[in-house]
Amino acid sequence: MWFGREDFIPDDAFDAFHEEYPNIEVTADVIPLEEATSTFMRQYDAGSAPDLFQIEYEYAGLLARRDMLLDLADIQTTWEEEDPELYDNMIDAGWEMGTWDDTVYGLALHLGPYLHTYRTDVLEEAGAEVPTTWEEVLEASRAIVEETDSYGWGTNGSRENKPAWEISIFAQMGGQWEDNVMQIDSEAGHYWLSFYQTLISEGLAHPDTIAWNSGDMRAAFMDGSSAQVMEALNVYPEFQTVIENGSEWDVSVSPIAREGAEEESRYVGNGWPYYVNSQTEHPYEAGLVLRYLADFDQSLSVATRYQPTANIEVMESDEYLEANPYAEELLSTWSEVEQAPAHLMQAQMNEVIRDAVQWALANPDGDVAEAAQGFQEELDSLAAEVSE
Repeated sequence: MWFGREDFIPDDAFDAFHEEYPNIEVTADVIPLEEATSTFMRQYDAGSAPDLFQIEYEYAGLLARRDMLLDLADIQTTWEEEDPELYDNMIDAGWEMGTWDDTVYGLALHLGPYLHTYRTDVLEEAGAEVPTTWEEVLEASRAIVEETDSYGWGTNGSRENKPAWEISIFAQMGGQWEDNVMQIDSEAGHYWLSFYQTLISEGLAHPDTIAWNSGDMRAAFMDGSSAQVMEALNVYPEFQTVIENGSEWDVSVSPIAREGAEEESRYVGNGWPYYVNSQTEHPYEAGLVLRYLADFDQSLSVATRYQPTANIEVMESDEYLEANPYAEELLSTWSEVEQAPAHLMQAQMNEVIRDAVQWALANPDGDVAEAAQGFQEELDSLAAEVSE
């Protein structure tokens, strides 16, 4: 089995599994998520790919089209028959994020939305209220810059990370997709680009934002030099080691909306499903491994220190909430997260989305409508390649 990060491996490291199933041997390796899709495809063609593996959900379509993924219908049916309680503890989003073209190929045991996260101490110093709209985010940012030594907003503008944060912001602003293609040339898309322009033109974000990666953004939030960020639950345990939830930082329960588009605002999330190789000779045993990873003790160990889990029993448990006190009020939000639409050309489209954000950060006075039209044409052209 391949994991996309070492942190996804349960603390037990399959000891309990081997004790229960001594005739099944599981060996685990770590292939970084950034490399896992292409590495799996090469090894699949060579007949040496693992039985189970983990990739980012938006790239599963590439493998599904090549019949490299096992349809999990039989595994689901057997799981529900043999362990209905554990099966029922999986939230729908876990299976939905592992679905492509209405077929379930994977289980996103670890997933979550990106949430408006803010320094309560800095907002208080600035005399600013917790924002509920993007207009209020900018208003709070202006107060923060005027009254404190912090910047109002922190974001990662470099090409080092895929644009998951930016896609989440787009959806919260009411942005839409057509045939899984992000609609940048729209009212929401224009607003989205203008937001990044405003951060730079008014000095609300660090002037080096275009070069920041996610680590830079998170470090600035933890040291208080950026007072607001869009961030995921998996990073909060790291925040907790440096700053105290409640008194120094907190998180908004509802998505931040664009004024006039409140009903269109929604959370879209990221996920890292486990998939099964269609060449596997051991589909039943692969299903047992998925159950092991999903059971209370194993998924709790990962969720407590790293990524929240699709096992709702874990997320509602005293053990998890004691370690992550901010999570209780977020449970309803987290369990209803939507999968961000993904296209077969998503990897290439992500480059265009990153180009769009970098354009806005580098051209704070640029013509948004003209730029949005150009980026939309690029996205539509990529989509047309699949149609052809």
